[in-house]
Amino acid sequence: MRLSFPLPGSVGSSVIYTYYAFTLLCIVASTYIYLSFWELLKLIIFYYFGKFLFKQGYKLSIKLYCMNLIRKLKKTANYREKIRVIVLDVPIPNAFAFRSEGTFGIFGKHKKYIAVTTEIVKMSNKDELNFVLAHEFAHHYKNHIIVAAISYALSQISIIQLLTAPLSIFSILSTAVIAITAVISRRQEKEADRLAAEFLKKAKLPCHGGITLFEKFKKFEEKASNSILSKIIDFFTADHPTLEERIRELSTFCPKK
Repeated sequence: MRLSFPLPGSVGSSVIYTYYAFTLLCIVASTYIYLSFWELLKLIIFYYFGKFLFKQGYKLSIKLYCMNLIRKLKKTANYREKIRVIVLDVPIPNAFAFRSEGTFGIFGKHKKYIAVTTEIVKMSNKDELNFVLAHEFAHHYKNHIIVAAISYALSQISIIQLLTAPLSIFSILSTAVIAITAVISRRQEKEADRLAAEFLKKAKLPCHGGITLFEKFKKFEEKASNSILSKIIDFFTADHPTLEERIRELSTFCPKK
């Protein structure tokens, strides 16, 4: 049997050539889509990998800066214990000192940490961030974390007592415990503010960053009620002094430039 192709111009030739052209077009389109898919996939991978590297590099640069400043503060205060730094990528402007391991972070072996969020770094200038770190360092320097942990445990027990037996004699004692722990916490915060300014001065660094930072926080703070009842509640329960009070006390020995 002999194979033959349709003659040019016939109906059969039109169908065959159309088929060939369509097949070739499909091959070209498939190749283009395949290559485009992999190119797009590579771009997506490179984008997220690059974003991940940038974020890790940003956090590492913050950590190195914090560690360098803490090293200066330790030398100024003649403090020998190791303090680790953690950078948290959360959209909340915050920093805090804490201890881990041991028993409740109080007894036995433990590690000391200072945690800062990327948000507080974004909203702070260099002097303000220095004050934040010095403030948290002061908490470790004065062992405030131990007192704070005990106070927190007592306050939680007192709250449970108030909820379970609000009219008992123990509830009155629990209310007193909550008020006392709040007063202790406010005194610790004031002491940490004062020590932070002193450490920064000794390290020959500006110490007015706390004032400007607290002024920034005031702009974001919701308008609190000025009623006598709210002031009484704040006095008994607030664990930090008011921003106005902290600014006023810092201004007495660390004037804003």
